[in-house]
Amino acid sequence: MRCAKRSALSPRASRTGPRPFLVGFAVETTDLVAAAQRKLETKKVDLVVANHASVAFEGDDNEAFLVRADGVTPTGKLAKRDLADRILDAVRTGLAPKS
Repeated sequence: MRCAKRSALSPRASRTGPRPFLVGFAVETTDLVAAAQRKLETKKVDLVVANHASVAFEGDDNEAFLVRADGVTPTGKLAKRDLADRILDAVRTGLAPKS
């Protein structure tokens, strides 16, 4: 999968057809959850994965917060592959039909 930084992805993504489940990422140095909550609102995404800049790009482990409109889930320290699985689980949950 190729990823590209796009500043206006959200408005374009929801213009035609069913709205996709949108995930944003926030790599911050302070106030991770507050920054992620702001991004959730301003970017109109369904999930923001927030992690600290000091651990985001180095090593094999990472720690993040999964921020949704209905709450925040800390992941604790995980292998990056396991964190990716947690993110995908959150996306699957978000895509599940609401009863």
